[in-house]
Amino acid sequence: TLVVEGSLLLELEHDLHMVGFIDLEIPPQYKADGWLSHYPIVVDYKSTSAKQWIMSEAQFQADPQALIYATYIMKKFNQTGATARWLYSIINNPKKGPRRVKGAEMVEFTFFEDHPTYENNWAKVLRSAYAIRTAKQTWTTAHDAKPSIESCEKFGGCSYAKICVIKKSERRSIFELGRKALLTQSATMATNT
Repeated sequence: TLVVEGSLLLELEHDLHMVGFIDLEIPPQYKADGWLSHYPIVVDYKSTSAKQWIMSEAQFQADPQALIYATYIMKKFNQTGATARWLYSIINNPKKGPRRVKGAEMVEFTFFEDHPTYENNWAKVLRSAYAIRTAKQTWTTAHDAKPSIESCEKFGGCSYAKICVIKKSERRSIFELGRKALLTQSATMATNT
């Protein structure tokens, strides 16, 4: 049975859980002879203003959301692999007038729990989760956190930008450096494939 907007609860430890909602879950399918036809699939719908923001396969393999979703669906169906599929709608974003779909792209990867790349990338996600838990347990206010300037402009920008102690020009210059590095990395990866 397909699950649309299903809830995700991935328990890592008794006091550490990952929660969310998956746009679409497709359970594993088996052939008449009992052999696996395909691993479970998680689908996420994305929108972007340009193709340059669509993840490459290498970026996708290391994407925390893709890793969390794939790990969750593997555990849910007791499988050693799972496919994550991101469906991107490329939508223009005019200053005036309605937004229009310019195209669509799909990024897909099948994760296997015993593959070294998955193991390494999942370990990074877990380190981040443990760091977040530690911060939550030890910080009393957001001002206790070290600013993460490279994240200031991501996903439409920080909602605290107006009251931030970091100057807008500093945030913007860091954002542009990160954007150029990402484009360079994508170009290099495209050349190497």
